[in-house]
Amino acid sequence: MANESNKNILVIDDDYDIRDLVVFYLNSNGYQAVGASNGADAISHLQTEIKPALIILDLMMPVMDAWEFREAQQSDPAIGQIPVVLISATDEVSDHVIPLAAAGFIRKPIDFNHLLTTVAQHC
Repeated sequence: MANESNKNILVIDDDYDIRDLVVFYLNSNGYQAVGASNGADAISHLQTEIKPALIILDLMMPVMDAWEFREAQQSDPAIGQIPVVLISATDEVSDHVIPLAAAGFIRKPIDFNHLLTTVAQHC
C-alpha cells in the first residue's frame, strides 16, 4: 500500500551515472530521492537521516553488496521493514536473490515507466 506521507526513496548503486539519473528522474516525478554509492554508505544514511518509504538497491556493488546490505538492514529493527526493490543488469532473477526478500525487480537498462509503476506501489 502506498504511503502518502512519505515519498522519500534511497537509491543505492555504485554506478554514478545510473544512480544520479534514477535520483533525478524520481525527483522530477514528485519523489524525494537521494543516492548512496554502496551498501555501507546506505546503512550510514539510514541510521542518521529520515527513513525512506522505499530503497532501490543494485545487486552488485563494491564495499557492501546487496546481500550484505540486506543482512545488515534486516537485523536492525529501525530500518528492517523498509521495502527494497532490486535493480540489476542480469537477465534473470535466480534462486540466489530469493533470500533478499525483495518487493520488486527492475532490469537495467531501466524502463522508467516500470520504475515509476513499481515506486508508486510503495510511496
